[in-house]
Amino acid sequence: MSFESLAESLGQLGDKFGDLHKQMEDLNDVNNSLIRFNKAFGAFLFGMQATSTSLEWPEAPVKSSFQLVQQQSQSASTKIPRFQQRAQKQTTSGTKFLVKINPSVIIQHLPLKFREQTEHTRNMQNVIKALAKHPDGVNMPTMVKETKLPKHKVTECLNALLHSKDVIKQSQRHQLSLYRLEPSRYPTTS
Repeated sequence: MSFESLAESLGQLGDKFGDLHKQMEDLNDVNNSLIRFNKAFGAFLFGMQATSTSLEWPEAPVKSSFQLVQQQSQSASTKIPRFQQRAQKQTTSGTKFLVKINPSVIIQHLPLKFREQTEHTRNMQNVIKALAKHPDGVNMPTMVKETKLPKHKVTECLNALLHSKDVIKQSQRHQLSLYRLEPSRYPTTS
């Protein structure tokens, strides 16, 4: 075998490797283009998702919701709710009727801090019990005295209850604010 016959084969092999190198560069360009496309398309998909969550309202009322409310209002106007019937019976005899409040039911939908940390849960239970004793409302100094908690802890509990709309704050001019359980959720009669 002579060197000339080998040179021709090596020349063809060199040409093929040159073609392979060019094809690999083209493949690398395609890969870089796909990377740029993925980044741009990912941003587009994120924008679409953000738009859909801000424009989509899964809790929006549907026609059946309006019909249900209308049926409930019609049936509510014809009959008195059970708790009001009990309240009417109790108040006619001169006794005061209070709905029994279960603090753990209220605490279940409060922030995690009040549900899982023992000290905060105990503080919240004391505040709810004090509020339940005063259906017409109670001011901050009385609440601090009854719960035997520092004012800042009572304030923290009341703020969480106000935020969850379980308690309402009644502010009167030149008087201390009164806190009471939300009457629509926890009805009482005086």
